[in-house]
Amino acid sequence: MPTLRPFKLGNFEFTNLNQTDRYVDKAVRIVELLDEHGTIRSFVGGRPVRITLHVRTTETPADVRDLGAAGVEINLASYYFEKYDIGYIMGMLSHEIGLHPLASANSKIPEEEELYQGMPLMVPGL
Repeated sequence: MPTLRPFKLGNFEFTNLNQTDRYVDKAVRIVELLDEHGTIRSFVGGRPVRITLHVRTTETPADVRDLGAAGVEINLASYYFEKYDIGYIMGMLSHEIGLHPLASANSKIPEEEELYQGMPLMVPGL
């Protein structure tokens, strides 16, 4: 039976990673990409980031919570981590980080939304 244990790289931690070569390599690449993204790196700062794999089938594949000084909590569906390529995983994580904690922290969003009210939106193909 595989061993599930924490895997740390810098301030990032997979809390319950199956540490087979295939999953460790994937986890390392995900952490590297998260850490290389300027906006995500600024959001994280020096805080701990805990990524926990969960068995979930009816919920969204990922969610991200900003816990303030306690760090950032990322919950990721284990099937999504195991079966999807890194590009899909990074797209999901970028979406979750960018549209939830980062957008919530941006106080200019209501003003920007107001600027677009009543403006026609061009839809390609229509």
